Amino acid sequence: RNLFRAPEFRQAISTMIDRDALVQAAVGGLGYPAVDYGGGEAAAPFDASELEPFEFSPEAGLELLASIGF
Repeated sequence: RNLFRAPEFRQAISTMIDRDALVQAAVGGLGYPAVDYGGGEAAAPFDASELEPFEFSPEAGLELLASIGF
């Protein structure tokens, strides 16, 4: 079973990542969470700058996982 092919699984994992806590732990808060690839023209095929990042919500992530059988 290839879990990463299921958009619900990817969204659930993304929703359960506390990006602000990662920035705090990794660089002492001297930064901000990345919201795109920032790779210029090379990243153009993957550009999704118009999309909003998922908000941190472990509860919502667990609900999504439950909806797909976890």
